[in-house]
Amino acid sequence: MIDEAELETKNESLLKALEELGLTKLESKVYTTILRKGICKSSEILTELKIHQPQLYDVILSLQKKGFIVVQPGKPKYYSAIDPTTIIEKKIGQLSELKTYVKQLLNELEPRRIMTAPHMWIVKGRQTLIAYAKKLIQQAQVEIQICVDHLTFSKLAEELIQSKVRGVHICLIIYPEQYEKSLKEFLERIKTVKISPAGQFCLIVDSSIGMYGPGKLLTPYYNLSQDEYSILFDEVVTAETLANYFYHLWISLEYLFPLSIDINEYPKRFVNHRSAVSEIIKLYDSGFKVFAEVRGRWTRSAKLFIGKGEVVCTESNPLCVTFTLQLDNGKRVKVGGRGSQLHEVEADQIILYVKK
Repeated sequence: MIDEAELETKNESLLKALEELGLTKLESKVYTTILRKGICKSSEILTELKIHQPQLYDVILSLQKKGFIVVQPGKPKYYSAIDPTTIIEKKIGQLSELKTYVKQLLNELEPRRIMTAPHMWIVKGRQTLIAYAKKLIQQAQVEIQICVDHLTFSKLAEELIQSKVRGVHICLIIYPEQYEKSLKEFLERIKTVKISPAGQFCLIVDSSIGMYGPGKLLTPYYNLSQDEYSILFDEVVTAETLANYFYHLWISLEYLFPLSIDINEYPKRFVNHRSAVSEIIKLYDSGFKVFAEVRGRWTRSAKLFIGKGEVVCTESNPLCVTFTLQLDNGKRVKVGGRGSQLHEVEADQIILYVKK
């Protein structure tokens, strides 16, 4: 036998469950009264719950609309409760339909959500900046361009080397010219390193995300009275603008270590056409023939372009960074990057192959 206290506890649990299904406290009490009695008149409910007739009238109408009771017409009217499991199964079906509808609605809204989402954030504080930089480096899949002072490099070295091991192509500019000798081992493992007397902190990952900030932000020379900040971005136009700055700084500097080519690193993939051009020039200087597979679109028609062939020349100036690809059918096309206006092909992806 269930004692009175236990029965009261179970009743309270049932009332709370009914409230979760959308009933008010009074509606829950009326429903459980009808459920317990099986079938009853309004006078029985009024007597048990000690409520007034107008209150009960409103509650009965609400329970009918919500599908919890049925009314048997006549004088007097009789009320019976719908089985709770039936109600729950119906609710589950309604929620399932709602879930499907919401997913479809979100899919339709997704393009607009992407367009209106913020693409830039201000990051304040040195430790926060370094934490974000590490996270971006860890996300890299194809390539990283980074210009950084040697003190910050020491905090990012492990992440950069791990990316290198994963096959990510890295171009590192370190400044100023004097750096800790203990960093040499890390720099040698990255290999593609150039050194500059000065620079501006910037990090570009896969030509789409990155950071930039004041050149002295993380150095001992930084004025602590200024705000410590950097800009975090997830937007290709900003990435392209910074990549252009980085490229022209890169080609103006000398390699820190003697140039060497590891043939086992090829084929090598690029999503930044400037990085590909820089690599092509390096390969030419080492006496290699360079071949490329390009995926992108024709600049004028925007139609899909997929082409393979030999790279026959490069061109590099402030307005134009490109290479000419002689396709297998003999036709020559000039290949640029995203948003190119001066070239025949906009490349989204470039894969380089080499031959001696």
